[in-house]
Amino acid sequence: MKNTLLALASIICTLLVLEFGLRIAHPFFSKQPDPLQAERHLYSPYRGHKLNPLFNTRNNTEGRVIHSPDGFRRDAPVARQKPPKTIRIFAMGASTLYGLGTWGSVYPNRRDLFNDELATFHLEQALNGQLASEGSAWRVEVVNTAVVAYQTFQQLVYLNETLLAYAPDIIISVEGHNDFYIADPGFDPWGMYSYSSVPFLEAVNKRDFLTALHVLSKSLASGSALVSQLEKRVLRPLLEQHIETQPAPMEDVQTAYSEQHYLQTARKTFVRAYWQMSRLGELEGFRHLVYLQPEIALEEPEQLSPHDRSILEITLKHLRRPPELMQRIHERLPSLFQAYGIAFHDASKLARPNDVGDLYVDYCHLTPQGSKRLAENILPSLRKEVWTRIAERERQDQLQE
Repeated sequence: MKNTLLALASIICTLLVLEFGLRIAHPFFSKQPDPLQAERHLYSPYRGHKLNPLFNTRNNTEGRVIHSPDGFRRDAPVARQKPPKTIRIFAMGASTLYGLGTWGSVYPNRRDLFNDELATFHLEQALNGQLASEGSAWRVEVVNTAVVAYQTFQQLVYLNETLLAYAPDIIISVEGHNDFYIADPGFDPWGMYSYSSVPFLEAVNKRDFLTALHVLSKSLASGSALVSQLEKRVLRPLLEQHIETQPAPMEDVQTAYSEQHYLQTARKTFVRAYWQMSRLGELEGFRHLVYLQPEIALEEPEQLSPHDRSILEITLKHLRRPPELMQRIHERLPSLFQAYGIAFHDASKLARPNDVGDLYVDYCHLTPQGSKRLAENILPSLRKEVWTRIAERERQDQLQE
């Protein structure tokens, strides 16, 4: 009995020493001591995952909080009640519009873009600057609603679930990388999506023991530095490895181009989602525009800066989709969108002759200069829509008077 009690006391003392030692040392070596704040995403019941309002780390954000309290990629929350004489634009997309950086990959490490470096910030500044110069009483809100790893079917869900309640005037979708360049008619965007809560919930449904341990550790992590490290460095990696039995991610599906296969794939993926969004706009009174996002593999190499040419070389070594496939699809997209009556604009080419600034941090994510250049590509067509919308709103106000 004495030996048993001594062993238990030794274990408890060791755990206490580890706990208090980690509490003292953890803030000095960890990227983010708080396990909740270290997570970019939270699970979402309808979209799979959503932005965590508390997210910040030393590596990704230099300790800044970059998500609003209501889960948008901005500093301040958005009022549900739209202010008078305001044109509200929601910009939807994935990691490029979000402003994702690179960390721990084959590319040089770069933090995420800050909110005043995003394309949406530059668009709002430019549009409001021109309205002010014309003496207009109108103003524009451009709200970045992008979420990393989203595909177009999630944008449609997000719009119905959340964004319509904010009475948007214009919805822009800045997309392309995640599901425009797939030419496999067997690709299923719902069944083959393998990120965030999708594989996790499959494991939950199987009553998996490791998943239960992971959930238990998450519930205790906020009160214990030791459990937090156990959850982060042991259980979470084990779980992620364990649930990698889901269907192959989109980059691994067939990439051999066939016109018929591509049209079949497009019709049941992004065309289907955007057609519904455009028709929903007719019902709810907003205009929907699609912008093709940048891809360094589509740029003219001679127009890139030396840094960007090095990024292109890394990309071509690791790109799972042949650049020739991407180029063929790129050329096909305008007529495809036109056939379905979806407003489409190509904003994918950022590089210009004699460029000296760096535009890319990896295959499609952007530097602050690249993000500003993306805004410049979007601005002319979006400005036209804003002025048209202002005229429509003024006519509606006159009729109501």
